[in-house]
Amino acid sequence: MRFRRSIALPASVSALAAVVVLAIGPGGIASAASTSLHDVLSQLRRNSKVSERLNAAFFRAPQTQGYSGSALRPTDDDTAFGVSSADGGLSLKADHVTVTEQGGNTVVARTPQTSGTFEVPIQLPNRAKVIKVQASYNDSTGNNTSPGGTQASSGFNFELIQYGLLGDSSTELLSQTAGIRSTDGRKGTDSLGLANSGFQINNSTNRYVLRVTITDTNTATKFYGFTLQYQLGKGVPGAPA
Repeated sequence: MRFRRSIALPASVSALAAVVVLAIGPGGIASAASTSLHDVLSQLRRNSKVSERLNAAFFRAPQTQGYSGSALRPTDDDTAFGVSSADGGLSLKADHVTVTEQGGNTVVARTPQTSGTFEVPIQLPNRAKVIKVQASYNDSTGNNTSPGGTQASSGFNFELIQYGLLGDSSTELLSQTAGIRSTDGRKGTDSLGLANSGFQINNSTNRYVLRVTITDTNTATKFYGFTLQYQLGKGVPGAPA
């Protein structure tokens, strides 16, 4: 005589199985699984579309980067300048120290200076498109002298320069090839026109520099900083296609 071994399931499992069978009906288990998978895939596709739209909004929305006056450095180490602790404004001093040799003697003197040039490198993601540049300043009236020693029309000249990686082939990226001057006697923020309404950063072949030349030694004449607006567009790593 042979005996059949039976396996007893817990009452809770047996009850759950009965409910599932009653709810689905004969042959319904495969159908339910298929429908569930379809719903999951549909939801994933919807989520993907939402994420793509959110990403597109983020990458296309203008981003802002600021450079304070204190971030700029003179192109000539002999340039004497100051940065106000009260408002962070960069100003040019009326004279600077010079060291000369006269008859075998070292002569240290203070020499008047009428201009100084200051720069800061732009550090933006590759292929970002710069769409707006602004300069904030206080330009007191009068006492403006160009680097060549002639009368200047205002206290500041702004430039945005593109260089090749070896420092060659410089290009002015503002709308005026000699740069854009401030308005004499004005305190405020100016939008600086860009050539071709903007440009795209290419860090693999170029470097970019913001520049201000101060042509006034009045202590009230101060440069506060530059602001850039840019967009991350198609082709930027992480951006939607």
